Amino acid sequence: DGGAGGGGEELALPVLGIDLVTLPGGKHLVAIDFQPVLPLPEEEISADEKADEALPPRRILPAAYSEFEDRLAGLHSKYCGDPSSTQLPWGGDIPPAAARYFSPYAVWTRLAGPEGLETVRTAVWDVFRDYVDLYLELMGAVKADMTTAEGGRARVCAAGSGSGNDDGAEADDGQVEGALTGQRSYLNYRRTNDPARPMLRSLYGEEWTERLIEEVLFEDI
Repeated sequence: DGGAGGGGEELALPVLGIDLVTLPGGKHLVAIDFQPVLPLPEEEISADEKADEALPPRRILPAAYSEFEDRLAGLHSKYCGDPSSTQLPWGGDIPPAAARYFSPYAVWTRLAGPEGLETVRTAVWDVFRDYVDLYLELMGAVKADMTTAEGGRARVCAAGSGSGNDDGAEADDGQVEGALTGQRSYLNYRRTNDPARPMLRSLYGEEWTERLIEEVLFEDI
């Protein structure tokens, strides 16, 4: 069998989420993240471990792609690691319904005033470029693994490897359905909580806005 194992965990890849909302009064809301489509695994840790600031966060990528997660953690630390000096301070508590779709590497901040706009043009732009570049690299690696029989991390190498039974196929079907369910859940969350809805309603009316969201942006979920 290939190194990916039979669990098909490669399917649970995050979505690159990028939101920049500018509000009246020069206020800016920024969220950039590798957003998980499946709930992150709950891990029981001791009180001593909880007190250990060096404890690594829960993993959001399959182990086969841990090198990308390590780089993502490095980017997050670079931009948000020191609360006393970062230009991108944490934006505050995330509602429980939304927290499910944020990873430990989320850049979530609120900015205001002329300084805030300058931060958008500089630090936020840098985060945007670095997160997009890394995500594209990750997708390139996944695509290569899924299309070559020699990709040691490829899920396709582990599935149907000549074991002579259907257990692997049934497990794969379950993993596919689980991933699709997670993706639909994520899209439904985005549709219900579209941050542009209030602005669009004020400009174009409720009927036009809801048709845009339901029939164009999130059709056939």
